Amino acid sequence: MMAIFACPRSQGCVPPGRSRGVLARRQTLLVGTLTAALLSAPGPMAAAVDGWLAWRGPEQCGVSRETGLPERIGSKDEALWTADWPGQSTPVIADGRLYILGYKDDGPDLQEGLACFNAETGELLWKRTYNDYLSDTIYLRYATASPAVDPETGHVYMQGTQGILAGFTADGQPLWSRSLMEEFGRLTFPNSRTASPVVDRDLVITRGITSNWGAQGAGSDRFYAFDKLTGELVWASSPSGRPMDNSFSHPYLGWFRGKRVLIAACGDGSVVCINARTGDPLWRVPLAKAGINATVLVHRMEKVVVIFGTPYEPGQMVAFKIPDVEPEKGAPGPVEIERAMVELWTLDASTSTSSPILVGDRIYVVKEKGDLLAVD
Repeated sequence: MMAIFACPRSQGCVPPGRSRGVLARRQTLLVGTLTAALLSAPGPMAAAVDGWLAWRGPEQCGVSRETGLPERIGSKDEALWTADWPGQSTPVIADGRLYILGYKDDGPDLQEGLACFNAETGELLWKRTYNDYLSDTIYLRYATASPAVDPETGHVYMQGTQGILAGFTADGQPLWSRSLMEEFGRLTFPNSRTASPVVDRDLVITRGITSNWGAQGAGSDRFYAFDKLTGELVWASSPSGRPMDNSFSHPYLGWFRGKRVLIAACGDGSVVCINARTGDPLWRVPLAKAGINATVLVHRMEKVVVIFGTPYEPGQMVAFKIPDVEPEKGAPGPVEIERAMVELWTLDASTSTSSPILVGDRIYVVKEKGDLLAVD
């Protein structure tokens, strides 16, 4: 059976009292240690909740500043604890609690949802599950998204394969839920790629391919922001072109011309920048012929590094400088920028789903055929 595992301290875990981090590879999870770092941004609030609160970590690039982490993933027999909660979700940790999506049962009885474990002992604290009533997922490709924890309140948010976006207290009490399929026409795909939500200030932001009514009638890769306390829709944004595929590329939050923005790859093969407070699209750089699934890296808010792969063209890793443009006042966005105008370098490296990690000025990524690549 697929399971969650935690490593013993003899393999490098730290003493009690320090926050716990997680190294994960598909269904096998390794609990290590983590102390959250604050992002450098104008006017941030001190985090009330400690831990690894989102899929890409506090620096949004997959890197932990902790020391003494395990050097290897041991066998199940070496684990501190295990849990029968399969899936492809990566856990997040807040104040000693581990949150992760998973599923149980199969066929018409299959349910997917969010579980909370004691990170030290593996004790199941609570679980909230939903039927897969409206998707065409195959091969048990469930629980591909990861939850996100609000650093101010400790509330946790999830998006399921069936399109349920929901918020809970740290103790598992429901805050609100929205059915993105029924309300916004979110489409599903057999590959089951599902976006992980991101919390920014008062907003929970997620994405998906939707086809709804009116201005949102045409199919597009859209972003949606909801009030984190009430679940009310704050804005919806359609920054990209016609999608060729669905994407679960995770948004990167930063600052651009004094605006809080998010930068993400899209299902049309472009990278977009939108105002994270209003949803207004600012710029768009087309790169690939198909959807880009890997999460982008943003280096010093100067350049964006993107990697993409098959099926429609040989893959590449591309770095481009962040365009210093935005729509003129009153004009619709985004401003479309040709790749050649901003491209810095290109590397012959391909991957469909692996997201790169940034350590200082060095990029690490697993290529399509399993090779580990390091790039300056």
